[in-house]
Amino acid sequence: KIIKRSCECKAQVVSQDEREETGLRASLNFGHTFAHAFETIGGYGSWLHGEAVAAGMVCANKVSLKRGLIDADTANRMVALLKAFKLPTDPPELSSAALLEVMRNDKKSVRGSLRFILATKLGAVSLFDDVTEENVKGVLSPLI
Repeated sequence: KIIKRSCECKAQVVSQDEREETGLRASLNFGHTFAHAFETIGGYGSWLHGEAVAAGMVCANKVSLKRGLIDADTANRMVALLKAFKLPTDPPELSSAALLEVMRNDKKSVRGSLRFILATKLGAVSLFDDVTEENVKGVLSPLI
């Protein structure tokens, strides 16, 4: 039931922004900047994509928390929701340097800054083109 509803939501978003012109479709990338780095460094098959995205969402939340976009209660609630569905919430053991190297080469980086979809409240995200490497450092430790 959840997978069906998720597919319906994704289809609705894609149909409203097929060519990625409004930024709405970018909201589907929440957690993916970290997830793609986890998958690249770990190698194919080390993580299921959904698992990497779940852990990536937690890391993105930590960036949101560092930037003051969300509070600790919101970040912890998101982690609890992921755990309720038995999804991983801890990132793989990687160095920040390795993670940042992959992110710098990601197609979503812009003018030397990293591009992230970050939570602004529970159930809401926004695109940020000004995420610095300093914002990302240190987010590889467990949130709770």
